[in-house]
Amino acid sequence: MGLWDLDILTLGRWANLVRCRFTLNLRVTYVVDRNVNYTNIAFRAAGFCAFFRPPGHAEGYVLPWRNWPKAGRDPGLAAPALLQAVSS
Repeated sequence: MGLWDLDILTLGRWANLVRCRFTLNLRVTYVVDRNVNYTNIAFRAAGFCAFFRPPGHAEGYVLPWRNWPKAGRDPGLAAPALLQAVSS
């Protein structure tokens, strides 16, 4: 059985067991992180990129830097502690 075959609760329990091997600390914290893709325009497509568009393509975009913080917000989630701008 692979990790992708597990339900999310089982995967979480296993991840916690692994975490406990490395620390005795019972307190767990998480960083809320968002990766904002400020453009989907690239000269070369990466194999993992589903939204790549070549320069001049009608669906290409460049998100103005003033809009980056808005793009990192998700109405149903906590505000990010870290906002990363990632290009294609």
